[in-house]
Amino acid sequence: MIWRAVIVLLGFLKSWIGALIAIFAALYYGPKKMLETWDWYVYRFRDYDVYEIIDQKRDKETVVGGKVYTNVPPIPAPYSVQEIAGKLRRKESSVLRSLKRLKHSKKAEQRGDGWFSAGIVESLHWH
Repeated sequence: MIWRAVIVLLGFLKSWIGALIAIFAALYYGPKKMLETWDWYVYRFRDYDVYEIIDQKRDKETVVGGKVYTNVPPIPAPYSVQEIAGKLRRKESSVLRSLKRLKHSKKAEQRGDGWFSAGIVESLHWH
């Protein structure tokens, strides 16, 4: 009689062990995957537009004493938060959050009051 009770108990535990393993795996791997997916969506729908703007290289004119010099190597011009916000028709605070996320992911760098993409900074050897 006791053996039958043990067999029934083992069958019950066997079915619950699989469920517990699945639950623990979901709790362990789920949040990380969820956050990675969230980061992807934020980049795709918010940060990518900002990145596209700062990744466009533009040069300042070299002006000395009111005269524009064309034989001097051009100086890259950074993009300000206000410029980016105006181009995208977004609030400056939203653009600044995107720039901070891009900086954190090493896709943007701040130089002075403006922003460049990391690719432009690297191509200019400004490390």
